[in-house]
Amino acid sequence: MLLDPTPSAPFPSRPGRALSLIRFIAGVGLAGLLALGAGPLAAQTVPLRLAVARLPSMLPGLVAAEQGHFRAEGLTVDAVPCTNGEDCIAQIQRGRADLAMASDASVVLAVRAGQPLELIATIASSRRSNQVVARTDRGIRQGADLRGRRVGFIPGTSSHFYTETFLSFHGLTTRDVVMVPLDPLRPVDALVQGEVDAAGFFHPNGPLALTRLGPLGQVLELPPIYTLTVNLVARPGLSDDQLVRVLRGLQRSIRVVRSRNDPSLQTSARLLGVKPPEVAGLLGDFDYRLRLSQSLLGTLEAESRWAARSDGSTSRAAPDFLDIVRVGPMRQLDARSVSLVK
Repeated sequence: MLLDPTPSAPFPSRPGRALSLIRFIAGVGLAGLLALGAGPLAAQTVPLRLAVARLPSMLPGLVAAEQGHFRAEGLTVDAVPCTNGEDCIAQIQRGRADLAMASDASVVLAVRAGQPLELIATIASSRRSNQVVARTDRGIRQGADLRGRRVGFIPGTSSHFYTETFLSFHGLTTRDVVMVPLDPLRPVDALVQGEVDAAGFFHPNGPLALTRLGPLGQVLELPPIYTLTVNLVARPGLSDDQLVRVLRGLQRSIRVVRSRNDPSLQTSARLLGVKPPEVAGLLGDFDYRLRLSQSLLGTLEAESRWAARSDGSTSRAAPDFLDIVRVGPMRQLDARSVSLVK
């Protein structure tokens, strides 16, 4: 409740009555302040802004914002649209967002570039989201066939890391191919139009490329050596209480996404802009679960070494990624879901 600072009538002229009114107003204000801090439905004065892309890996954020799951936890959270994890983090840097969802690779590249971030939790993971799709009419049947070919990737994302890791696994380096940055808004077009011979994607772009290419498209196999994680990151300065409420809102949405009932699938398909029959397959490739795992730290450190080799900055001191992980909110939410030691 907000009190109108402009009274509808003049204050009483007698000192005793004026003092009583002042005491009454002070009491109401104190009660209001106490109410703000009490209970899960406590009011919030300034909305938070969450940068989230229309990607299956970030679906819990889309669902929570649309279905009022943050509001149920006493928060107003406005969804800020972005293209991918790199772009979502950029919204924080530009002052347009307080929170963002991003892959591990996007987090690593942002931190190495000096972006102040706090990693709050992993919200989803997948061993099947990343794929290299090749055109069969270019004579490509396996990874080794990419030598001398034009290979597309989406800079600053898990596509970037996965594509170079794929090449390395098959005994190739970026010098053995022509690396072609893809338009992050339309990454599939270059492959379909034949501007590249193969490309590294993350969902939903890989399945979309296969659908559009038909018999001309093929996934090049790779053992599951990389597990994508999509994480909630925040600008420094948010309180534990705010972050726990955000996590509770995401927890609500994850229950909806994991239910896989018809209303849930219809909602997911609409939010992602895909056909309802396709959405179940996309979501089946993800493990939606709030957690902070020790293995995440290993992934961040490995990607940091890759980034140093990729940009030639091997002499620069590597960030200590343990420093950016904020374990308090997740421990308050569910200590059993935190295996990361800090």
